[in-house]
This record gives sequence, C-alpha cells and structure tokens, in this order.
Amino acid sequence: MTNNNNNDELNTPEALISLLGTYYERSSDEQARLAALVSGKPDDLVYPVLEQALRNDANANLRNAAMELYVTFGSRSLPRLAMLLQDADEEVRTFAAVMLGSMGNREAVPALINALTDGDLNVKHAAAESLGRIRDDRAVLPLIEALTGDMWLQFPAAMALGELADSRAVGPLVALLEVPGANMPAIQALGKIGDPVALGPLGKLLEDEEPSLREWTLEAVAAIFARWPDSGNNLPVSPKASGILLETLNSDNHEAKRNAAITLGCCRIQEALPSLVGLCADRDIGDVARKAISRIGRS
Repeated sequence: MTNNNNNDELNTPEALISLLGTYYERSSDEQARLAALVSGKPDDLVYPVLEQALRNDANANLRNAAMELYVTFGSRSLPRLAMLLQDADEEVRTFAAVMLGSMGNREAVPALINALTDGDLNVKHAAAESLGRIRDDRAVLPLIEALTGDMWLQFPAAMALGELADSRAVGPLVALLEVPGANMPAIQALGKIGDPVALGPLGKLLEDEEPSLREWTLEAVAAIFARWPDSGNNLPVSPKASGILLETLNSDNHEAKRNAAITLGCCRIQEALPSLVGLCADRDIGDVARKAISRIGRS
C-alpha cells in the first residue's frame, strides 16, 4: 500500500483524489480500511472531493469509487445527494438518484418523488427504480401517476409498484396489460402484489399468441395462487387457455410446468388429472402435482 493510506497524509483534496484513483486496485479489506480512513475526515474536505470525482467523465473507476463511498457513508451523505439531485447536470442528477436508492434511506423518499417529474428521462427512471428499492408507501401514488406519463417511465414505475406491493396499484397496472411494452412489467408487478382481483384480467393473457407473455402471466397467476389458493373462481379459464396449460405440463421448463400445475389445481380443471397423476413421481414438482390433484378432487 502506498503512503497515501497514512491517515496523516489524507488531509488534502489531492491526496484523497489519488486514493480514490487506486481504490479498485485494492482488496476488499483494503477498500474497507480506506473507506474508514476517509470517513474520519471532515465533511468540508471529503464531499467536495467526492463530488469532483463524480463529475469526472474520463475516469470511470474514480467516479465509481466516489459513488461507493457516498453510499457507504449512509445518512451522512443524504443532504449532499439531495443537493446533487437538483444539479444542472442531468448525469449527476441520475447518479444521485441511483445512490439514494442504494442507500435505502427513507428520508430520501420526498426528494426522489420530486425527481419523478425531472426534465430528464434517465433521472426519472433512476428515481422510480430507487423508490422501488426503498419501498416506502409514500411513493405509491406518485408512481401510479408516473404510469400515465412517458412510456419509457412506465417500465420502472410498474416494477417499483411491484416491489411496494400495495393493492392501490392493481387497477392502474391492469390498465397497462393491453399496452405493448408496458404489459410485461405490469404482469410482473401484479404477481408480486398478489391481489386476487388481478386474476381475471391476467387470465385473458394466458392464451396470448406471444409465448413469453403467456409465461410471465402464468408466473404471476401462480404467485397470486400461492397466497390465495382458494381464489380459483377469480380466474375463468377458457378452453383455449386450459389447453395451453395442459400442454405446459409437458414442457421442459420446470418452472412453467410447476406454475401450470398450481394454476390447474387452484382452478380445479378436471381434465388435468391424468397429466397431474403422471407427474406425482416427478422429483421437481411431485408435491405440487399431488396438491393440485387434491384440490381438483375436492371440487
């Protein structure tokens, strides 16, 4: 290690910049020790250096080291990052939003909510993702509002609402199910929220012509049934969808096969019994198949 690690020699901006420049050349233990040394320095020395490094477009390692230390210092960095979220440089604002999400501090929520209306799409995108990470209920309504804005913001807003798992978002997310590009994150979010009210609208996509969309939908439906196994009446299964689910039981995709077995069982589809019986010895989904058979048998 160089002399720059000496605590007595880290009292100038130049020394700290030099340290940051070699941060990723060191072991994780050395990085932790360096972070502790920098943390012991006064704010009026540390944060101007971190901001200088953050604005350095020519040295990604320097910038990334600064971002890591901002986050490592936790709530101490919050006022500085909140200020950077108002910066004239949209890239700096984006970095600030990302770091606030990585910190996971609920005190950052009001600033991130304001950033959802930033003039730059990347900043808004980062703010939505960060609100999803922090999972504070105050973000639910602003994120729902974001679903009605730019189509490129719908994706992170929908995913964030899934992380928040608040049933107030079910209706607005259902409205996105017929919007190409936005329907996939909406499906995933509805699965994470787990409200059986979403089963009916999701059921229509079980017979969609796009295989990937059907797979995402089946995963969401199975996730809801995992929480509400007796809500099969909420999901009317058309003959076409039933046929697709039965075909899925023969799939090489074990997760899809598992989700199909759960869905067929909760919806009590009698036609599935022979296939489910054949799966009882399957090491991966035998238990699921037996539970599905039991549910159908009680219908």
